[in-house]
Amino acid sequence: MVGKNILEELIVDKKKIQSEKGSFAEIEPEKEIIKKQPVKKEVTFTKRKVNSNKVLNKTSTKIRHHVVARIKHSKTFFSFTTIRVKEMLEIFSFVSLVAILALSVIYLSLFLLIVNYGVDNRVFRFLDRCLPVPAIIVDNRLVDYYDYIDLKNKLNGDGVGAKKELIKNVITRKFFRKYGAGDVVANEVINSTGLNRIRKIKTLINKGGDFDQIAGKYGDKRELISLGSDDFSKYEYGDKIKALNMGEVSDVIFDQNGYYLFKCYEKNDSSTSLSYIFVQAKNFDEYVDEAAKNIYYVSFVD
Repeated sequence: MVGKNILEELIVDKKKIQSEKGSFAEIEPEKEIIKKQPVKKEVTFTKRKVNSNKVLNKTSTKIRHHVVARIKHSKTFFSFTTIRVKEMLEIFSFVSLVAILALSVIYLSLFLLIVNYGVDNRVFRFLDRCLPVPAIIVDNRLVDYYDYIDLKNKLNGDGVGAKKELIKNVITRKFFRKYGAGDVVANEVINSTGLNRIRKIKTLINKGGDFDQIAGKYGDKRELISLGSDDFSKYEYGDKIKALNMGEVSDVIFDQNGYYLFKCYEKNDSSTSLSYIFVQAKNFDEYVDEAAKNIYYVSFVD
């Protein structure tokens, strides 16, 4: 009995040992699984990273190829456009040259027919309005042929007189364009000589020079006059000289013919004694005549 009991105990112990070994065996695989799981995750992340890098590389390669292709296309398009523009410019230059040559031939023919042969009718006058034919070129301005013919006919065939009048007209228009409708006497350019002379006389008198001596040396005219109280109104500048006190010299007074300086010598209720210095100025006609003599012009007519 005792031996049987011992045997049963051994069998029970053996089963316990085996059951414990089994539990340990189950635990060890779980530990291995736990240890292996991070490795799997790490491997999976690495694979994903590699795959994403591959995708990025493929995408960047595609973009690079696309950009290169666009650049090549742009260069090709630009080259094509440049060639086309050059071709169009060459065609335009050729057409312009032909047109200029054609117009030159037409204008030369028109010029010869009008100036050399004196053709005068409605058709040629109309053509002349489109392509003016000059009779004279003066101061870089054209004087139209038919304007010359019309004026020549008015002057009973005086071609020389017609040319002079047309040249004066050019000078007159230039004057009014440059200076407007101002007074020629007061014009600093046209009458610089006279204005400088009268101003010099005034300066010498202001410095104490003798009025009569300076008048005789620098003035064009000197005269002594006596005016009654009613005489001042006859002059445009009457109020200026009437206001002078004895011994006083006026400022420069402008007249249509020149410049005056007045000095009051004696003054009472009934009359005023004055002496004046006069300097001649160019009037408009004198200015135009002088300019016409000195101006350069080219004439295609007699």
